[in-house]
Amino acid sequence: MLGISKSTTPLLKTIEDIKEELQVLLDKNATNIENISNVQIYNLTEDEIVLLKKEITGSKNSTFSTLLDKLQNSDWVNSGLKYVEKQTEPAQCPFCQQKIDKQHLLDELKSCFNKSYEQDKLKLQHIYDNYRRQIDSISIDTSFEQNNLLKEFSSKYESAFEKLKSSLNRNLDIIKDKISTPSKQITLNPLITELTSLNEIIKLANDKINDFNKKIDQKDLTLKELKKLFWENIRLKYDVIITNYQEEESSFDKEQKNFDSEILRIKMEIDKQVNIITEQSKLVSNIDEAVISINNRLIELGIDSFKIEKYDKDKAEYKLVRSEESEDNIFESLSEGEKMIISFLYFIEECRGKDDSKTADKKKIVVIDDPISSLSHIYVFNIGTLIKSEFFTSSKVYEQIFVLTHNLYFFYELAKAPYRDIKRLKDEEQEKEHKKEFNLFRIIKSTKGSSITTMKYSEIQNDYQMYWSVVNDKNSKPALIANCMRNIIDYFFGFIENNALSGVFQKKEFKDNINYQAFYRYINRESHSDNVNIYDMKEFDYDSFQEAFHEVFILAGYEEHYNKMSKIGIND
Repeated sequence: MLGISKSTTPLLKTIEDIKEELQVLLDKNATNIENISNVQIYNLTEDEIVLLKKEITGSKNSTFSTLLDKLQNSDWVNSGLKYVEKQTEPAQCPFCQQKIDKQHLLDELKSCFNKSYEQDKLKLQHIYDNYRRQIDSISIDTSFEQNNLLKEFSSKYESAFEKLKSSLNRNLDIIKDKISTPSKQITLNPLITELTSLNEIIKLANDKINDFNKKIDQKDLTLKELKKLFWENIRLKYDVIITNYQEEESSFDKEQKNFDSEILRIKMEIDKQVNIITEQSKLVSNIDEAVISINNRLIELGIDSFKIEKYDKDKAEYKLVRSEESEDNIFESLSEGEKMIISFLYFIEECRGKDDSKTADKKKIVVIDDPISSLSHIYVFNIGTLIKSEFFTSSKVYEQIFVLTHNLYFFYELAKAPYRDIKRLKDEEQEKEHKKEFNLFRIIKSTKGSSITTMKYSEIQNDYQMYWSVVNDKNSKPALIANCMRNIIDYFFGFIENNALSGVFQKKEFKDNINYQAFYRYINRESHSDNVNIYDMKEFDYDSFQEAFHEVFILAGYEEHYNKMSKIGIND
């Protein structure tokens, strides 16, 4: 609407006019309308006009002609002839009531109204008949009343038509009077005013019909014009609102330009300061970059309770700093998780190397051993993301990278990134593609030592179910069952929250049950999972271990999960 200019001239149509026209145009039955014919009146001939003006009287050679001229009553006498003819002998004069010779009187009177007189009377009758037929042939056109398009002309048309018809009838009466009184000279009233008025209305109606027919023939163009007229109406209707908006917009644009200019100025100043910082940074040692990097990563991990600073300007040493605390024994005040994080971030900087180191651009082999062992589950994703971004995407810097973990969720988080982009390939193509840069291995401990086997990405999702199938099989080896129980608890509660597991072991229902102690001692061991971890096999009892195992999930609030998983491997 803002793109529509306000009309400087009065609009041709209102919204109601547009609505009505649309209804007609969009009517599936809409067709062209025929023009209305003009009303035509045939004028009298010159001879007929002369005859009407002629004083028609009897013969001048008759006995009574002188008397009739003197009395000026030839028309009266002519009309009385029929009464003379009706008389019987003895006859009586119909004019003076005296006795007459009927035949003699008839002969004298007829000699007075000769053949010429009768012919003129016949001509008058002919004029009258033609004029009446013409009046009868002129009928009112119902199109004005029946067609909505022409209703605006209806009343004017009917009025003009009645005026013309009345004038015609008055002229007919004048002709009729001439027939009755042939000696009377007459002139018909002119009809030009009434006829012109009526035909002008018909012309206006035909103009509208022609305009409508043109719109029907060019419907698409007409609809486009109506749409334009509609929006011009709307634009005019809301002119005050639009004008106010445009004024406010103009003011806003002006302010926006000022802001943009100020932003540009500030950006230029920022760029200037950045250049200064860059130049100054070239004078700063690599240790400063490491401090900045570690502190930034701490903030990214959501840790703002401590940071590191340079210990000495001339030495590549750091120190921990906590806000509002003394600098003594700050490291001891950190939690195991915080210690793990700061150590890992320091490890990353060590892997990057120093700018002035002779080995800075040499290939490196990196080994990362279970970096999330002491961390809350909320940091598992962050550390995984950090490893992927720092090591996996920097293959040009590191020759080889080994990541060891017994946390299934963390293992899955690391493995899924390199495999995601090509997971649509066929299995053999996947294996071939992955072996170029990524390989997955499983480390298995036994009485004979540790062995390493390759594994597929799809096997990650099956380990957890495999442990449950072993636990649910009473015939499995005791050491294997117990070890699988511990792996299940490690994976499940490591993913949920480690604190939930320690809380279970502290509950009275668990601590006071003597049957659960062997299970507790085994689960609570510090070593990683292996296949032989119970040295006294006599201590293992399947039912008591299974009961204690079940109780762990009940007390932690995950009995539904236990019930679901305890069905795995049964009757398969």
